[in-house]
Amino acid sequence: EWCGPCSAFSPVLENVAEAYEGEFDVFKVDIDQSPEIPAMFGVRSVPTTIFIKAGEEPATAFGAMSPDSMERAIADLFG
Repeated sequence: EWCGPCSAFSPVLENVAEAYEGEFDVFKVDIDQSPEIPAMFGVRSVPTTIFIKAGEEPATAFGAMSPDSMERAIADLFG
């Protein structure tokens, strides 16, 4: 709740979750409530987006992403 860029990015994630429902999962993590998750992935700043595809190394994007940037990342990773 304290992260302005995270709040601004939230609708982008919600739109992605809706558009790709059933194809992959989208999770938002409150780093104050679940600090072990960002620690597990080495997150140093928020917002950070981590794309995880089975059998591959996670891809990470730092900062809020525009809807176009998010779509490009999804196409590149999950095409």
